[in-house]
Amino acid sequence: MKSRLTTIWILCKRNIRLFVRDRASLFFSFLSPIILLFLYLFFLADLQVDNIEFALKQVPNLVYTSKDIRVFVYSWLLANVVSLSIITVTLGVSGNVVLDKEKGVIKDFSVAPVSKFEIVISYFLSLFIVSLTINLLLIVLGQLYLLSIGGELLPLIDLLKFLGVLVISLFSVVLLIMIVVSYLETSNSYSALSAIVGTFAGFLIGAYMPISLFPKWVQLISNIMPASLSSALLRNIMMEGTLANLLKNVPQEFYNQIEGNIRYNFSMDLFYYDYKIESWLMLLIVGGSVFLFLLINIFRYSKKKI
Repeated sequence: MKSRLTTIWILCKRNIRLFVRDRASLFFSFLSPIILLFLYLFFLADLQVDNIEFALKQVPNLVYTSKDIRVFVYSWLLANVVSLSIITVTLGVSGNVVLDKEKGVIKDFSVAPVSKFEIVISYFLSLFIVSLTINLLLIVLGQLYLLSIGGELLPLIDLLKFLGVLVISLFSVVLLIMIVVSYLETSNSYSALSAIVGTFAGFLIGAYMPISLFPKWVQLISNIMPASLSSALLRNIMMEGTLANLLKNVPQEFYNQIEGNIRYNFSMDLFYYDYKIESWLMLLIVGGSVFLFLLINIFRYSKKKI
């Protein structure tokens, strides 16, 4: 057992080193979150601030500060960047799996004293470790930025919740991507897939724009995707405190309406037709996807060569 764990760890470190050494792969893994970050900072952040100000101005004599609005908007941005990074960074790291198959490295492994189980687990761990590390870095940088513009750090309990959802979401995404890359044999097919996923993932999970802006049929598709649900969970945890602070002076007779509108317009609340998807159900579906994708992986890799 100890020798097997040692072998898995050696292979895992080898996969991580290959990814880190490939600066182009590292950069393009960050590309979608970087695009999202600059898109909001230079084009959409002020628009979102104006939309919230317009909503708050409907309340007579309401006192609020632009700082509270900006902290709320940037906490939304941070949750979206992390949500998208979970997908794009993991997909970027998975390029090594396809490259190993294309270069015949997998065949070299097959004649070495290494089992298929050890190879698959090492790929899974390397994807998980790299993506988790990069996302933790994004969270730290994002929290420091929020602090610099007058916001507050996430309370410890909320931070632990955020990290818990992040880990479960990463398990789901890594397992799903391991299924997908098992069908890819060349770097060209992998590049095509990455381009498609990088383009559409941000829209479908509500990272580029709120899901509420999509046509109804797109919302229905998006709101049953585990990645969309985990994104909504991350937004709720990250934004709950900043939303309460933003609305602290809103009179009770206006509070529920304004809070509901903001939560819907920023995709904190997701609906399937008229049914609001509660947080516990979101977490249950994301957790269930981990179990489902794990079973598919076991079936897929037990029936094929690496």
